[in-house]
Amino acid sequence: MKKYSTDYFEKKYKILSAKLLQKAGFIDAIRATRAELGLPENGFGSTQELAQFLIDKMSKTEQQTLTFYTFVEAYAYQHKIVVSDENRKEIVDAFFKEQGNKRMGIGMVPMMFEIANHIESHHNLIAKYPLFEQNKYLSKLYPAVTGLAGKFWGVDLLDDHITIHYIEKYLLLGQVGINQYIKSKVSCPNCKYLGIEHFSPRGVDMEGRKKGPYTKGYVFNKRAVHYQG
Repeated sequence: MKKYSTDYFEKKYKILSAKLLQKAGFIDAIRATRAELGLPENGFGSTQELAQFLIDKMSKTEQQTLTFYTFVEAYAYQHKIVVSDENRKEIVDAFFKEQGNKRMGIGMVPMMFEIANHIESHHNLIAKYPLFEQNKYLSKLYPAVTGLAGKFWGVDLLDDHITIHYIEKYLLLGQVGINQYIKSKVSCPNCKYLGIEHFSPRGVDMEGRKKGPYTKGYVFNKRAVHYQG
């Protein structure tokens, strides 16, 4: 397998996810967290199911805000403009015109499109979507994810930024979520190789590396121990 090919990195990502899923107690902890959050026992079966669930947990005001936000994003892209104070009225007028002059309507299709895109993004955590922060239920997702990460991440999973995505995707979507993340990550030429080279301890994490592995002094150094918290 050619080094730095898509297949090469996909294999690396799968090795890392397998190491996480095989950790003692991880699956039980995921199931317990799903039960606490009222999530399906095996996670949601698709992006669309999860998106619908998240939207249903939003208040009417939050749904209206999300509808307006998605319109602004689409309008700015379509008209090739940067949103500013100067064009704010133009955008608001266009929004109400599309809504049939209703005051802040709700659009399920644009909301689903926006949340689904966020779920499938390999850049940001699902639980860190800005509108979730003030929502009584949705604000519980991020602490749940970081709690699991703090419990199961260790020196054998040094790519913490990747591991936390795996944990969140598996919590919400099961294996489907991890597979989606890997596919999205390796399809991005700018992101597929970031960090994955350090998916397990390297020489720089060890004392006595000049003598080599399996020697008496080949133990974790202070830098590596710090990873363990």
